[in-house]
Amino acid sequence: MTREDDTFFEDDAEDQVDDAFFPDEEEEEEEEYDEDIDIEEEIVVSMSRGEQVSEFVNDPWPRTTFVLMLIGFVLVFLTPPDFWAAWRYLIIANYILVVMGGVALVYSLTTWSKSEGDRLRWAGITNIFVVIAGVVVGLIDTASWMLLGTSVIPSLDTSLLGFCFVLVLFSLYSLWMIQKSFDSASPR
Repeated sequence: MTREDDTFFEDDAEDQVDDAFFPDEEEEEEEEYDEDIDIEEEIVVSMSRGEQVSEFVNDPWPRTTFVLMLIGFVLVFLTPPDFWAAWRYLIIANYILVVMGGVALVYSLTTWSKSEGDRLRWAGITNIFVVIAGVVVGLIDTASWMLLGTSVIPSLDTSLLGFCFVLVLFSLYSLWMIQKSFDSASPR
């Protein structure tokens, strides 16, 4: 009769025989897994700036929407209630200006990356600077109105926010027209 202890030792004897014939079997599986991880890390590290920009330009809207949504949440949740009650329309107008500026920046980067070797490439870069300047001036002027009660330019009796909206809107329109010219020129 065999007891459980005898069976236990018989299993060990079989494992020793297997280890004698196949000693590196488990080690090879672990090494293959480690190599896969190393390859993935190399792929992530090896992407250059140009490849990252082209990857962003291929599908820019999920990232752009996420960033603009975070800005909106921060604006709504972190604004003090008294400040929100007095200046809510200017705060919302500033957020709309930032959204339009974000869309214009994405269109500018797309124009810049799609127009290699074309003079319209410089329209993308120029619009980047124009949009950034328009958004920054609009935000600074609105902050000046909220905190000091006057514009950044003391001789003005009105906010520069409307001018900045028009500037960013025309920039968006010109970028949209450039994108349409690229779409109509590309073969289908």
